[in-house]
Amino acid sequence: MRKLGFFAGLLAVLAIVGIAAAQDVRVLTVGNLCIGLDKQIANWGAGSAGESGWFYAVPFEPWIPPGQNTDIGYHGVDRDQVAHGRDMGGHDLRGYQSYWAGAKNWTAPPAGQWNQGAEAVLTAGKTYDVIVTDNGPITLNSLIDQPYWTPPHYYRRVDKPTVVVDGAQQVPMAFNPDNTYEVKPDLKSDGYLGAMVSHPLGLTFHSQMWAFTNTEYSRFVLGLLTIKNTGDCAASQEGIEKPGQTLQDLWIGLPWLMMPEEHWVAYAGQYYDGEQDHLLDYDPTTRTVWFWDGDAGDVPGDDQFDPRGGPNGLADIPTGEYCSPTIAGFRILAVKTPDHPDDDPNQPATFRYMRYEDQYSPIQDATKMVDAYNYLSGNDGKPAIMEGFSADPYQEVLGHAKWAPMLGLGPFNLNFGDSIQVVYAFAVGNVSEARAIELGYKVKQGEISAADAKKEIYETGKERLWAEFEKAAEVWQSYPNFNVPFPPDPPDIEMKSGPEKAFITWTPVDGAVKYRVYRAAGGVDNHRVYQMVKETTETSYTDENLTPNFSYYYYVTAVDANGVESSHYFNKTNKAVVPFRAGLATLDSVRVVPNPFNAKGNTYKEDAPHNSTGYNFDGGPREQNTIAFVNLPEYCTIRIYNSVGDLIKTLHHTSGSAEERWYPSITDDNQYPASGVYFYTIEVTGGPLKGKVGTGKFVIIR
Repeated sequence: MRKLGFFAGLLAVLAIVGIAAAQDVRVLTVGNLCIGLDKQIANWGAGSAGESGWFYAVPFEPWIPPGQNTDIGYHGVDRDQVAHGRDMGGHDLRGYQSYWAGAKNWTAPPAGQWNQGAEAVLTAGKTYDVIVTDNGPITLNSLIDQPYWTPPHYYRRVDKPTVVVDGAQQVPMAFNPDNTYEVKPDLKSDGYLGAMVSHPLGLTFHSQMWAFTNTEYSRFVLGLLTIKNTGDCAASQEGIEKPGQTLQDLWIGLPWLMMPEEHWVAYAGQYYDGEQDHLLDYDPTTRTVWFWDGDAGDVPGDDQFDPRGGPNGLADIPTGEYCSPTIAGFRILAVKTPDHPDDDPNQPATFRYMRYEDQYSPIQDATKMVDAYNYLSGNDGKPAIMEGFSADPYQEVLGHAKWAPMLGLGPFNLNFGDSIQVVYAFAVGNVSEARAIELGYKVKQGEISAADAKKEIYETGKERLWAEFEKAAEVWQSYPNFNVPFPPDPPDIEMKSGPEKAFITWTPVDGAVKYRVYRAAGGVDNHRVYQMVKETTETSYTDENLTPNFSYYYYVTAVDANGVESSHYFNKTNKAVVPFRAGLATLDSVRVVPNPFNAKGNTYKEDAPHNSTGYNFDGGPREQNTIAFVNLPEYCTIRIYNSVGDLIKTLHHTSGSAEERWYPSITDDNQYPASGVYFYTIEVTGGPLKGKVGTGKFVIIR
């Protein structure tokens, strides 16, 4: 009858943190953001199954420091070999989206009419002067009953395209391989998540979220949370447990958190918990809560907005790029109640915050329910609207002050069958990725002050965040159809490595008048800068003059007659195209490496970099058991003989490159060759030297 799943946490994007009791998780990666949804509502993590998050990686133009030939601010690692993430341009925000509910003079259903989790914590049939239940962030409790849908509704307007890299099919970044979804071509947005759950007070929570891939509308998510007095305390039980009830002095709490997840903080052999240094505030005029990275009190130096290499530049990074320049937040667009069906401008009525670890957990400690209710309703002696940190947004953050916010809606006397609806938007704003590099570099060079750079980051990010909220409010006015133009569908794409080239082909797209090819060179994980390298009306492109054995990453977008471009994420993957050196038109320069091959030769000693000592290839024992033939013709057959003339191995070189590996170096009979001298012949099977044969020898020491 009723089934499983529920609305979940939102935010975070790539530090891996597990989820408590997460079930039936869905992660919607539409455009350049992720939304997580599961049974328990609140979860942590980012960007993959069992995690929730936003994933912003907008392809900005890079800024290259003077005198540099490449964008080393992105592609380098520090002296600890640690890549430094960014929460805009390809990294994460972190947090949760959960709720509280509290009421007065409420009587629990009789024994056996409640779910087992509720009856294990509270008392069936008891009248509570004050009752508060929460599902997070501190507590993920079993009181939240099994939702009505299985699975939660996860819709996408467009299915994932086919992406093939060197013959292997890949999952694009905008699609989680562990998630399932239903394609609905008539969907009014590009992505939708929805779920419904019953709450032990007799409330039903229905969560709906919409996301868009049009780049003008992809930096916000619209949400509608409907809270209805159904009297249904347990979806798993037949019937209504509390028919006709009125919930007295009902308060709904929205403890929603969005905070930067900083990864620069691993440097010079030290690690700092970057999630402990964000700041926050609330503007009751616009009903906006926003968050920004602060200067951590327990980190030496000024680390606000996370300068690359650490606040004192200890890491060996040439640029001081600011890695966390995103200003994130959410805005309440409307609170609809029975008395104010369009919007109650006095809601939310409270804004509170405290350290995350100090938050109330009324389900874990029922004696704290009164305290939790007073905190939620603003009756704890503190201002109902607490003052945040925006009066001095650059102040040092108290040590380990992970601020957890709370918006309180109430009080309501909610009659049976009545509903409260909360319309909201999550969004981000930031300086461009290029500007984040330029500002950090100029601070490091002493050209501008850190104070001026931080002022620009905060004020520009906040201004752009506000602009995103205005845009989201405008889009909401056209609900449920939404007036966001759909971009063209993303093309299927195939990429192949070639001799100092990359071959990219794609399928034609209806409505597209041209296509754009984007490329990134190198980079770690998703921390790459893509640049458009070709705009064309054709459906193929050969990228030439590439560096052999270097990693290149590509994606292709389609553009319609109005200039609307398809998503930058639908055919982008982390699988590299690796060009090889073109085969040589000669047999004289063929070499075997290593020669001699010493099976006991190591690749490195303790505390020494890989490939700096020893003889063999880097990696584990199997990888090190490798012999390579280099400077080969494009196409040939390599035959290897032992000292008495027995053919022990045949290698067919068909890639067109100048290299072929004997990997692992075992014979055709699956045996390791013994120590000794080995001979080889190279018969050219294609190209200008076809039919020619070359010879050589090498030594194996085992």
